[in-house]
Amino acid sequence: MTSTASGTLTAGQSRTFDLAPASTVTVTLLPNVRVVITESPSAVSGSGVGGASSSRVHRPELPGTFTYGPYAMGGSVVVEVQSSSGSSVAWTETNALLTEDGSIVSPDGSLLTLSEVTDYVNLTATGTAFTGACEFAGYVCTVAAGNITVYDNTSAAGTVIVPTTALAVGAFPIFGAGTNGKMALTTGCHVVLSGAATVNVLVG
Repeated sequence: MTSTASGTLTAGQSRTFDLAPASTVTVTLLPNVRVVITESPSAVSGSGVGGASSSRVHRPELPGTFTYGPYAMGGSVVVEVQSSSGSSVAWTETNALLTEDGSIVSPDGSLLTLSEVTDYVNLTATGTAFTGACEFAGYVCTVAAGNITVYDNTSAAGTVIVPTTALAVGAFPIFGAGTNGKMALTTGCHVVLSGAATVNVLVG
């Protein structure tokens, strides 16, 4: 279900691992190691055009086994063994594979589904954004005025998904900043706006 490659880096050597989505690299550090590991997961840029990355630099000094990745959109990991290192670094790269229908098989053998886009409905007043079972990912407010309340329904009754909240300009994922999860709604998605706001409801 996956493919692996492995090797060893000695003092003064480095290697860049270009990881596909759901792939990983695992390094084993021995005592007296001196190594710099730089992660650069790929991400969509703020402009929505092209890609960007946010690098993280690690300088582990204790022995152990560490895994970097998987990254939803792929990325790179650079392992640099310092010339002053007293030991080598063993590495194993595990690559995810694609099934015949295009699903990604993660390193543990499970299937991953990548969602690159989310449907949205633009509302400037109270209304039903979706009728029937759907997935709600949150909302993006472009004009803030008054409050927002979201129901799992086609009217302002029933299960409250987003309690009455003062609107502010910005993106508000249902599970909090930095997440991309979705909540399953059974009846529909009804949004109550108390002011002259503009909101893109992420639902579909």
